[in-house]
Amino acid sequence: MTKHLTTRLLVILACMIGTNGYSYDIAIKNAQGIDIYYNYVNNNKDLEVTFLSSENPSYSGDITIPEEITYLDKTYKVVYIGDFAFRRCSNLAAITIPNSVTSIGTSAFEECSSLNSITIPDNVTSIGYGAFEECSSLTEITIPNSVTSINKWTFSGCRSLTNIIIPDNITSIGHAAFAGCSSLTEITIPSRVTSINEWTFSGCSSLNAITIPDNVTYIGNGAFAGCRSLNSITIPDNVTYIGTVAFESCSGLTNITIPDSVRSIGSGAFFRCTGLVSATIHCSPTYIDSGIFPDCNNLKEMTLDCEAIPSELLSGAHSIEKIILTEKVTSIADHAFDNLINLTSINIPNRITSIGKGTFSYCKSLTTIDLHEGITSIGDDAFYGCSSLTEITIPNSVTYIGESAFWGCTNLTSLNIPQSVTSLGLHVIDICFAMTDLYVYHTTPLAIEDETLFLPLPSEQKLTIHVPTGCKEAYMAAPYWKDFSNIVDDITSTGIASITTDDEDDQIFDIKGNRIDNLQHGLNIIKKKNGQVVKIFK
Repeated sequence: MTKHLTTRLLVILACMIGTNGYSYDIAIKNAQGIDIYYNYVNNNKDLEVTFLSSENPSYSGDITIPEEITYLDKTYKVVYIGDFAFRRCSNLAAITIPNSVTSIGTSAFEECSSLNSITIPDNVTSIGYGAFEECSSLTEITIPNSVTSINKWTFSGCRSLTNIIIPDNITSIGHAAFAGCSSLTEITIPSRVTSINEWTFSGCSSLNAITIPDNVTYIGNGAFAGCRSLNSITIPDNVTYIGTVAFESCSGLTNITIPDSVRSIGSGAFFRCTGLVSATIHCSPTYIDSGIFPDCNNLKEMTLDCEAIPSELLSGAHSIEKIILTEKVTSIADHAFDNLINLTSINIPNRITSIGKGTFSYCKSLTTIDLHEGITSIGDDAFYGCSSLTEITIPNSVTYIGESAFWGCTNLTSLNIPQSVTSLGLHVIDICFAMTDLYVYHTTPLAIEDETLFLPLPSEQKLTIHVPTGCKEAYMAAPYWKDFSNIVDDITSTGIASITTDDEDDQIFDIKGNRIDNLQHGLNIIKKKNGQVVKIFK
């Protein structure tokens, strides 16, 4: 947490201006015979407590502030604890503040490291920035109902604070107000609060329970960073913003749900939440500042129940093994799932019509994926580097397969190019070393350029090109296709290689014409006992 130190030093210097550098107007002994230093306020009608000088702590031991004093035959009421009044009084053990006080100033008790308890009078309406910052021995405190806001850094660094009561009147809690309160185990945020500001509860490492009110719309940067004992949290449906590293290192969280209302998520919002095993996202953020789940090493399952999946949503979430896309999903951005190296399972909802650029690039553990009828394009690099992919069927609705779409799919043994395809990019199946069969369903050879399928010359490839029956000569005469040394015309009008049958019952065949017992994922060919042949996609 970076403080505006320059501003604070200027305030201190301003307070010191006066005779001999002292900051006070008058000094009066209290009932214990201890000098208390005051400044005149409110047109010299009242007093505020201040300090002797900025060079040395002014107070120690047990201090009682009187409600009023008489000086030169005139009575004054003590109404304020001034800015920095007890700052760095490390030997201040206890203090009694009179009911006449209505305001506690900026850093009034900052670094009072021996102060273990304090009672704030009911008439206090204002508590300044950092008023109790680094009061490392303070164990409990009650904020009166008259206070409506908790300012920046007010209890920051109060590492012994175990209990605090926040009144319902509070409407705002400032930046880092409870940061570093490492002994605080639970806290209730009043219902009138609408924002959890930057670093508010950061470093509250013992905090295990907190309820965010329904009215909250904003969760700031680092708001709960380092709350490693927090084992569950509910993000309300009204939240629209989750800041950068908002829940960083909340290692006790095991699952999280992001509501539909969220429109902006900062970088690393759940960075290093190492206990997180599953997450559900209902929103389609319009702004994501890079990945939100980096280094969540145990995050295995992700459910995406949002209309649009942006490209940076899962960036860095390398441990994910399973992604569930609901039927709500209508679009997937380019590179949405790239580099998810442990992804083994994902479904493509029926409303998706295109696989974008680099969508699954380097998903090295993905072995199979179902592409449904209705998908019209497979973008550049869509499955680039999916080295474990062994099976994929391109549906008849696809018209475009982009450049390097299956580049480096080193375990893919076969691929179909349906008749619906009108355009192929360069290097579509380059570096697919295991591929032995390419099924091309066009009766008229598709016009393609050199290096369309791969970089080396076709004659150097051990690849069988399967084409429709009676079309072999056309392919052997067509530019580029003619360079393949092994072209066979064994695809029948049913869309598969020739098959034989040995009984009158319905029979199931895969795309290569092999007899199978049950429907498999992708294209299935059914030969019915009446002789009719039908295609079924599963």
